Amino acid sequence: MNNESPPTAARTNRKAVLFCLACGHEAPYDGAWSVNRVAGDWTDIECPDCGELVISQPRFDAGDAAGPLGVVRPLLQFVNTFVRHDVV
Repeated sequence: MNNESPPTAARTNRKAVLFCLACGHEAPYDGAWSVNRVAGDWTDIECPDCGELVISQPRFDAGDAAGPLGVVRPLLQFVNTFVRHDVV
C-alpha cells in the first residue's frame, strides 16, 4: 500500500519556483520578485522580503532571436532579385 498523497499543483511545478537562500522566501518565477534591468543587457532578480540577489543572468528576449533564417533570409532575398525564385 502506498500512503503518499498525490502530488499537488505546487509540488508538481517545483521547477518553476525560485528560492531565496538568505530568508527562505519562495514563489513562482513570475511571482512577487523584484526584477531589475541592469546595464549590459543583464537581468537581476532580488528577493522582495530581504533584498538578496537571487539571480543575475543575461536577458533573453524572444524578439531578439532572429531564428535560423534570420541571417540567411536577406541573402536569399538578394539572390531572388537575380534568379526570380520565391523566398518564403
